[in-house]
Amino acid sequence: MWAATLVLVLLSFPFLGLSLGVRRIYMAALRSLLRYVERVHSEDVASYHQQQEVTNAATQQQQQQQQQSADTTATATATAAGMSTSSSEDDPASKRPEPSLRRSKSYQLLQAARDEAPAAAAPSRPRSSSNSGSSDASNSNTSSGGQVSDELPFGQPSGMTRSQSFATFKKNFVLSDICGFASDAMQALTDDDVTRCFAKQDLESWNLLTRSRPVELEGVPISRRLRALYYCGIFVRYCLFFPFRLVFALTAVGFFIASFSLIACIPRSASFRRTLERHCSFFTARMFVLSWSAMVRYHNPENRAPTGIVVANHTSPIDCIVLANDNCYSMVGQRHGGFIGLLQKTLSIAQTHIWFDRSEARDRQVVARRLRDHVEDPSNNPILVFPEGTCVNNTSVMMFKKGSFEVGATVYPVAIKYHATFGECFWDSSKQNFLMHILSLMTTWAVVTDVYYLTPMRQAQNEDSIDFAKRVKFKIAQKGGLNDLQWDGMLKRKALGPQFKNEVQREFSALIAMGLE
Repeated sequence: MWAATLVLVLLSFPFLGLSLGVRRIYMAALRSLLRYVERVHSEDVASYHQQQEVTNAATQQQQQQQQQSADTTATATATAAGMSTSSSEDDPASKRPEPSLRRSKSYQLLQAARDEAPAAAAPSRPRSSSNSGSSDASNSNTSSGGQVSDELPFGQPSGMTRSQSFATFKKNFVLSDICGFASDAMQALTDDDVTRCFAKQDLESWNLLTRSRPVELEGVPISRRLRALYYCGIFVRYCLFFPFRLVFALTAVGFFIASFSLIACIPRSASFRRTLERHCSFFTARMFVLSWSAMVRYHNPENRAPTGIVVANHTSPIDCIVLANDNCYSMVGQRHGGFIGLLQKTLSIAQTHIWFDRSEARDRQVVARRLRDHVEDPSNNPILVFPEGTCVNNTSVMMFKKGSFEVGATVYPVAIKYHATFGECFWDSSKQNFLMHILSLMTTWAVVTDVYYLTPMRQAQNEDSIDFAKRVKFKIAQKGGLNDLQWDGMLKRKALGPQFKNEVQREFSALIAMGLE
């Protein structure tokens, strides 16, 4: 039975090599199709915007004509009304405001202020020529000693005059002091760095998938050519590709469960067990890769880890399969239920893996001890760790947890970059379960990935684990073309810590203190 299984695994590799050549031809044709779609859609967008400009220009011209017509009518009406009002100019009653205006509180306050203004200003005005009087009137709003008086030109009631020095006025708090903080708060609510990391990537051009159409193109109608390509794409992906991909996926799951259950029955001391385990792992991973029509390119294979700790950025659970397609790993991860839990249990009966519960503090201590023991044994496979602790949409790298960097072993960084043009690989666990995520990958065009093996890194002599984690994260982000963020990825599951709020409060207090100096 073991010989039959081994022969089956060995015979599968020529088939997988042939499928790799087929996938390359498929990817070349797919790139040509998407370039054509991008060109056609650019023409449609340009035509749509041109039509919008013509429509807007016609609307503006029509509005101008209506405004000119209204102005002409108003001028004629005013000319006709001027002749009737010239006879009543000497009537004092005609100069009085409307009764409704005279009854308003604002009008009464204004009249009282005008009545009190001459009495308040009379003692300060010298009885001289008209020129000196006008000069005094022009300087009535400015006093000596740098005082600023903001009295109204016609005067105002007593108790409403404000006169103070410029220095005192500068110390007073004004609402504009918080405008910067309010602007940052509104920006954080609408488009902050953390929320953006857990949303699907924005595409520059459409890839004929409804789920990934760019938001800025929602208002542009789809032309007949693109609509025909879109429906043809649905037929190809769901009616032609999906049945074959489903067969590959079911074969991978069935072979994985059967082979690893049998390997668990072989004594660990057997010499051929590790070889059989390695080939079964490769076959399972490559069958899964076929079920997504994945095209994975591995760069710098000389940096592939023979042992030690491998750390990588995390986008989806398929990261494990993408890396297992090129090397065998033990894994550290959170304990799951459902289908992922079934896969974890199957792996654990045949290999050494570390699963933990994030909510249990004791599990963290056990994980640290088991991780150290695993690394110290050179016969074990390299252990794969995703220090972010959660899936990010492959545009950024978030804060690395320091646990895997405290062991003192050699760290092998790996940068994984998915190309969303051919299909979105980010798994949002709050909106999709794992099976639906796999089905979405099987109904997309392809999974195109670049895997970069980086130079091994060790902790410096005067470097703590946090700084070492930041240095490794920076190298991964730089190689994968990702944003290097300092935020904790677990912010999508828990509230913001008090230290971040205290920092903003200290900054605002410093601004207020600076204004009072």
